Amino acid sequence: SKMADALGEVQRFWNTHKVSERLNTVSRVLVSAYFFNEIYTKLFVYYYYQYPFPTLQIPLLFASILVALNIKTTIFACVLAAVSAVDSLVIMYNQFMLWYTHNVLYVNELMLKKIAMLGCSILIITQGYQVGKVLFGSIPFAPGPNQISTKKSALLLAGRLMLCFLFLFVGFSEIRRQLEASDETTHAHSRRPHGDGHDNLPCKSAEFLLTLPLAIGLKTSAVARLLAIVLVAEAFSSWAWWASELNIGYILHAREHFWVNMGVAGGLLMLAHVGAGKFAVDEMLKKKQ
Repeated sequence: SKMADALGEVQRFWNTHKVSERLNTVSRVLVSAYFFNEIYTKLFVYYYYQYPFPTLQIPLLFASILVALNIKTTIFACVLAAVSAVDSLVIMYNQFMLWYTHNVLYVNELMLKKIAMLGCSILIITQGYQVGKVLFGSIPFAPGPNQISTKKSALLLAGRLMLCFLFLFVGFSEIRRQLEASDETTHAHSRRPHGDGHDNLPCKSAEFLLTLPLAIGLKTSAVARLLAIVLVAEAFSSWAWWASELNIGYILHAREHFWVNMGVAGGLLMLAHVGAGKFAVDEMLKKKQ
């Protein structure tokens, strides 16, 4: 059919070498930009609120720059992943202690953002896989130019699922909150101030609905690209922190949301390029064909 032919042409365009290389560059820059924002925020807090100087941000800055420039990408993406992993573990430990001491289990959105960026860093690591090489003597790269090893597939699965946790949690909680906020009498507390970027039901709904095919690896490249487009649209329509008229605390919060969206979009573009690996419905469908 004409529709199938048109979609095939679009797919071939995405997969051309020049377009793929440019999208890889965009992906690395977006993920690195998230870490640049984290560094800037910590320096801002240090300067204005007299916090201790964030010394550990210096190696993170160098790692982020080198990943963006595609210099020793695999190694320095491991640094980004390690930082995200430590941040995630610290937040999870704090939540565990809150549950242990006060019997309150609270899933923190910030924790899921850190996990999502860990997933993005893992996806950037997969870009550096080269034929016949080994990273740190333990993670073998792809065995052939068009093949993906089992361990690389495991990394792709881990990165993919880390992104899905964010979409599922934020999508479900925000859709529920906004539906409750529409009740004028009993759920007024669910409403946010006018101009708050959380109130974007169309984007949250789209992200939530696209999570299932992404999680199982169905039409992974197309879904990942579509999700990246939704995230960028949400970033500019909901989290335009430079145009906010709310207080400085909200502006910093909105800026973090903006760069999380852009960073996750970068991770999704990398996933779309590399593919879902062996642990995906796409791979099962290929074998049947």
